[in-house]
Amino acid sequence: MTWDARPPLIPRLPFQTRVGLASTAGDHTLDRPLASSTVLLEQPIEPLLVELPPGRRDLHQCAGLPWLVMVHALGENRTGTNYWQAQAARIIAAADIVVARFDLSGHGESLAGMDVRTWLRQCADAVTIARRHRARSVHMTARGLHAALLAGQDLDGVRIAVFPPRPDQLRWWSSVRDRVDSELLEVDFSPGGEERTFWEACGADTSRLRGFRVPVGVLRDLVTPFLEGSVAWTVAVTSSRESTGTLVCGGGPLTRLESERSGLAHLLREYLARVTARGNGGERS
Repeated sequence: MTWDARPPLIPRLPFQTRVGLASTAGDHTLDRPLASSTVLLEQPIEPLLVELPPGRRDLHQCAGLPWLVMVHALGENRTGTNYWQAQAARIIAAADIVVARFDLSGHGESLAGMDVRTWLRQCADAVTIARRHRARSVHMTARGLHAALLAGQDLDGVRIAVFPPRPDQLRWWSSVRDRVDSELLEVDFSPGGEERTFWEACGADTSRLRGFRVPVGVLRDLVTPFLEGSVAWTVAVTSSRESTGTLVCGGGPLTRLESERSGLAHLLREYLARVTARGNGGERS
């Protein structure tokens, strides 16, 4: 069974915002290398890759700083599609924010299977590690369907959903919802048209951007919260066509991927920096 799972998860230029964030279009620091460093922390399930702010040599020097835990999308890994999370981690760390990311089980270098309960535990373990290292506050981003994982986290910071699907973008679920949970579905992410141009501009080999297999039960656990309205986040990065987004990316044509990717990272960095400056960690839910 092949179904088309291509919600508009890719941001578009030009960047806009409805919370008055300053534009980064004229920021000439975009091309400067960011001298951050990374440490790898062992975790019960998968290791945690932690990006330290420039000038911080170890986690002891990061006590009192805010942390951001980044959760990748379904079918990605801790680097993100075309390494967007890896680049975003370096850019955000430059604002004195510690950034942690990891492979969800069943993704990347993980040899385990896909399981939403395991993913929730991995997110919680990352938050625990941040607090163990005396984080000032802990924020979390989650992309696509994995924004459903945000509601189950005990955070004192903001929850940022990066391009979460709308209920009307999940109509495909009705054609597979009655299948047994153990059945594997082939998810087709093969790009075409404008999307293909987008990835090729990034230097990606689009012939390798194919589908992957995922159990029906995993999809059920992710899709149901969206359909029932039980998802929860503080802000969302969405298309400008959305009327409820707080962080908004414009709806112009896709142009340069590098500008797009770094622009989104700078937007997130500035938002988190302002949240930290206000001393407002976010909301518990």
